[in-house]
Amino acid sequence: MAAAHDLPASLPAFIRRDWVTLRFLTNEPDRWREAGMPELDADNAPDHFINLERVAFLKRWPRNRYGFIAALYAQAQKLRQAGHPRAAAALTPAAVGLQPYAALEYYQRLVIALQEYRWAKRHHQNARLLQGHVLEMMGILSHFVGDGSQPLHTTIQYNGWVGPDPEGFTRSHRIHWQFESKFVNAAVPWSALRGRLRPPHPLHHVFAAYLHYLGQTHAQVVPLYRLAKQGAFQGRGTAAGRRFVEARLAAGAQMLADMWYTAWRASARMPRHGFHLSLSRRGYRRK
Repeated sequence: MAAAHDLPASLPAFIRRDWVTLRFLTNEPDRWREAGMPELDADNAPDHFINLERVAFLKRWPRNRYGFIAALYAQAQKLRQAGHPRAAAALTPAAVGLQPYAALEYYQRLVIALQEYRWAKRHHQNARLLQGHVLEMMGILSHFVGDGSQPLHTTIQYNGWVGPDPEGFTRSHRIHWQFESKFVNAAVPWSALRGRLRPPHPLHHVFAAYLHYLGQTHAQVVPLYRLAKQGAFQGRGTAAGRRFVEARLAAGAQMLADMWYTAWRASARMPRHGFHLSLSRRGYRRK
């Protein structure tokens, strides 16, 4: 994982050392989707995407997923009253997606895991169990941030163009898989990202920064379809296709490194009540 290789020395050494564990954990949310458990899949699937065209009505994004869901249903009610039932029916969490909230929530879980790790180290507790918890939160966060770098995770055009199509883009339902998995695995090694990332810096407003990041990703939807029309993602693709993918991977790795670093800095500000963990035979407990 590119984001893990050049983290500042101020972060705990186990994070830089255990990048193999991080690489395994980054696929965990997809393993949830592939488990053949419909209830889990219904809960998890909207966390992987956000159809930004459907939320253009938002003047300000709610800070949590339940406020966002309420905003969707309020807008749907307005559309029904205005005589647009089909547009209203598309404003459900399952159809719109909840991707930025999944990323924000796992970022905050990571902050808490790092706070617990700091407390254990400060009070000379065995922090080994907490290291695993930190890596789990980092790995899962990396998956959702990576989803946010993929243009087809931000659009209703997620798997073949729908609706008016003045440029003759592909309507094939194979483009998502072909671009995201087959082409990336075949044509773009991780070594292509060396030297493309700047040192991570703290994000002052994490959610706003993440929404900006999603907007930049969404701006690449039409360029992606134009490249696909030129055969840029077939086989090993073209130089333009490889540069496009490298840029998206670098954008995701940079956002992830910045969020990890911001979480570490934020974890230094312990909550007022503290965690007061102690290690017993039953594991850590709060006192």
